[in-house]
Amino acid sequence: MVESDYLKFALVIVLASAVCYLLWKGLIETGDIRRSQRLSTLDKAFAARERLISALLGDYKAADRLIQLEHRLAEPIGCGKLQAVERALSRLEKDRA
Repeated sequence: MVESDYLKFALVIVLASAVCYLLWKGLIETGDIRRSQRLSTLDKAFAARERLISALLGDYKAADRLIQLEHRLAEPIGCGKLQAVERALSRLEKDRA
């Protein structure tokens, strides 16, 4: 009788460990997906900033000023780095046309 209780207890421990592992593994993989999406957004912002610098003939200080201007113009709502860079590039192209 006592041995059967120990076996049941061991089985419960093993099953609980398996459930915990599966939950942890699922959360880690979800976090990795979000992290890769975040990096891809950062990569896009970096590439857009490089395009803006190229459009300004290498003047990175002017590019940063234009990005800051877009952040200030979008202040009530706010915008992210990628959106600010894209808006600055768009405004520059429109001004030059």
